[in-house]
Amino acid sequence: ISAADYAREVAPVMARSVPLSDLRELTSMLRGPGVQHYSQLMRVEGKPAAEAAKALSAVERAEVSRLDHAPASRRYLAAFKAVDQVSVGEKLASAVTAKAMSSFVAQARAASAKVRSSQGAMPEIPIEPTGLTYLDEMLKIAIAGESEMTQAFRHFETAVGAGGVMRWLQPEQIVTVSGRAQSRLALEQVEGAIETLMKEGDDSLSRRRERALTYVGTEGPWAELTDKAVGSAMEFLIRFGELQRTIVGDARHVLDYLDAHAGSADLGANHKLAMKTDEEHQALLKLLKQFDADGAELNKHVNAQLAQEEDKLSAARKQAAQAQSEAGAVAR
Repeated sequence: ISAADYAREVAPVMARSVPLSDLRELTSMLRGPGVQHYSQLMRVEGKPAAEAAKALSAVERAEVSRLDHAPASRRYLAAFKAVDQVSVGEKLASAVTAKAMSSFVAQARAASAKVRSSQGAMPEIPIEPTGLTYLDEMLKIAIAGESEMTQAFRHFETAVGAGGVMRWLQPEQIVTVSGRAQSRLALEQVEGAIETLMKEGDDSLSRRRERALTYVGTEGPWAELTDKAVGSAMEFLIRFGELQRTIVGDARHVLDYLDAHAGSADLGANHKLAMKTDEEHQALLKLLKQFDADGAELNKHVNAQLAQEEDKLSAARKQAAQAQSEAGAVAR
């Protein structure tokens, strides 16, 4: 909070209490050469008041004395003492916090977009100071945490490969015994990738929580926000893992069914998997529909998480803008 910020807040209050004639008189006296010299000795050279007074000439000391004892000065000081300094401080702090929060939200939003759109290694994202050190640190922690989680999911996607589990249920692949055996091996690799993701994700979230709570403490609003954010991310990760395991299980059910009815499976003219009897075909379709339904549930879960994160950023941005606007209105 600068001296100019403080002056802008206090000036309207003082203007209601100090007559304009007093302000004009004081302004004229403050511009006197003796007062200016006295002020320079204290403000620029850092001399104590008593020492600065000794350095003045007799004429200058008389000039300073007239200012100190002028009725206008006494009335001004009385009005200044009557100002609610606590209230002024709270209003200024509110304005500073609102501005810093606005910067925090904007940078978090930009960093998130940059991390998710990056290719290869996670980008280094420098931050601009928000004006509040604790917000700067929390922003660094948030960006590092998102980078780690994004990297963990990319490791998973690389291990699973393009197309995910669905690529191992293509008709040409599973119509043969050897193809189904290959699909089973691939599903085992997918399961390993799921467990790796769960561990990397859990480790990342634990580090993020520890970093944040080490900085802000284990109690208070920031600790609560940290626990809430990490808890929400953990819930998403756990559900994501559950759905991935379910989809792998669905794929195995399809493979098991085809192994049990190996002589009935065939590719039709349109390269779609078909069974010899309608009963067998309907049973196979039921298994495939369950696989599709769980895949759709997984996509819904991921999209809901992305929408939730966007809503949180939008809400935080609106709150910061509103707080900044209200603080600005108070200052005016």
